[in-house]
Amino acid sequence: TRRPTRGALEGGPGSGRTRLLFHAAELAARVAPNVRVLYGLCREGDGPSAAFSRILLERLGVTPSSSPSLVRAQIAMFVGEALESADALAIGETTHLLGTFAGVPFPDSPFLAGLDPLSGELRKRQLGALKRFFEGDAKKRPILFLLDNVHHAESGAWEILETFLSAEAPIVTVLAGEPPTAERAEKLTAAGGVMT
Repeated sequence: TRRPTRGALEGGPGSGRTRLLFHAAELAARVAPNVRVLYGLCREGDGPSAAFSRILLERLGVTPSSSPSLVRAQIAMFVGEALESADALAIGETTHLLGTFAGVPFPDSPFLAGLDPLSGELRKRQLGALKRFFEGDAKKRPILFLLDNVHHAESGAWEILETFLSAEAPIVTVLAGEPPTAERAEKLTAAGGVMT
């Protein structure tokens, strides 16, 4: 499908849901080698964006030893490829918004000036940048998002999931966690439907 789909695995500790996620990743690699598999783990006490920030940084090839200037250049390169655009303003804005989402500093950014992090406008624009990036990325290579321990996810994380599921691109999101994961997942609408 060319539109996002969603699935959910629910089970208690030791039920094998994490093992099933890894099996899904292995199966995807065998059956459809062009699929990009991205794995994220929600941890107790994480902020709402933490698991997604880690997924984004991994996708961008950022390591803890990377210098901030190298990371900023790397994000811009990946954004330009995903957006298939030579528009420096669109690439710059998306780069700066993704960077701040992932905790990469962009001092004196003209795109972030005047945006109060508490107003909600920054968050809205960051989610728009995430959607643009992953939509473009998934149009090149379909994406399989595997998100584990979503029972630890805060409400803001579910908002991010809604953003992924509203993309116009081949993105499959599989959530795994303890109850009430399935119940919460049922409230998410995926344009491509639900896998059972």
